[in-house]
Amino acid sequence: MGVTNSITQARAQAAERAASFSFIPEIYLHDGETAFVRFLSKGDGTDQGFGTARVHFVERTSKKGKKYTQPVYCPKEDDSQCTLCEQGEATKAQLAIWCYVHYIRHLNQNPALANDKDAEAWREIKTPGGSTFFLEDVKRVQLFRKGFGQGAYIFEYFVQHFDNHGVLNDRWYTITRKGASMQDTSYAIMPVEIDDKHPRELMDEERAAMALLPPIDAVFRDQVSYDNRTGEFKLKVEDAVVSEGEVDDDAALTKDVDTTSVPDPVPDEKPKPPSALDALKRHAAAQGESVSPETKPLEELV
Repeated sequence: MGVTNSITQARAQAAERAASFSFIPEIYLHDGETAFVRFLSKGDGTDQGFGTARVHFVERTSKKGKKYTQPVYCPKEDDSQCTLCEQGEATKAQLAIWCYVHYIRHLNQNPALANDKDAEAWREIKTPGGSTFFLEDVKRVQLFRKGFGQGAYIFEYFVQHFDNHGVLNDRWYTITRKGASMQDTSYAIMPVEIDDKHPRELMDEERAAMALLPPIDAVFRDQVSYDNRTGEFKLKVEDAVVSEGEVDDDAALTKDVDTTSVPDPVPDEKPKPPSALDALKRHAAAQGESVSPETKPLEELV
């Protein structure tokens, strides 16, 4: 971006940058909804797409005055001093894993249609048993981030699937939510039967997404921002390296974003960002390379 000598231009650029960066998109489900995903980590330690950490939950207030809790990484994980621990604030274990979300199965039609005639109508499907669902095509990366659950049952899902298959990313999985409140909510994470529509091999979009994602430890440390204009994730650290010998100016600038007052952490209704494959092609073009992954093409899924 370079040096800007005009106050007016600098202010406009700062406003544009602040508007473009938002919360990392996370998988959010209502009672009875199911996400069909590919985990973007093997889970064997050879990549950085999965991780666990202990966090504090700190109350924040959005610009609209809405209160919510935000997980804050505990420095004691790195053998450093933690002010929140010294104040007696408890920690909880969390896990996080990058996912490529193909679609979400809803119980009802897109509620946005009630107020926006141009909103996307979700596909209506019927199961062999006669139940009706509505499929929202997502086709982008989202984060699955949850506590371990009572008795660590959510974490145990990942342990069992890894033990059964040796890796986590060799098939699709469903994530289903049951319950409407914090007291009665549970999640079930189950493998999808491998077939032509749900292949074992990584698809183009999935492989492209894995090549662009920052490590999960940076997510826990709040060092990652999401650019909703391009669909790209950026490191919020000075001189953030995004490729060999290349420094991302915008990523370095995001480290000064004010985190004391943040927008509501709810899913936005903005147009979907470019796909991960498009982002990878742009990145490769900038390097004078080409992208032709030897993977199965992304076909009709349902």
